[in-house]
Amino acid sequence: MMNIPQISSVEVAVRLYYEWLSLFNKDIKELFPGISSSTVQPPHSSVHRA
Repeated sequence: MMNIPQISSVEVAVRLYYEWLSLFNKDIKELFPGISSSTVQPPHSSVHRA
């Protein structure tokens, strides 16, 4: 069985959903505050956010 982390809040989830086309490591860590850094993979492209 897979361990599924809890989101920080519905408000954060909705904001991130409408704010960006894709989530980056910073966003994932904000959405899942207890997640390990080793769980979040580095990006596969050179997309940068201002």
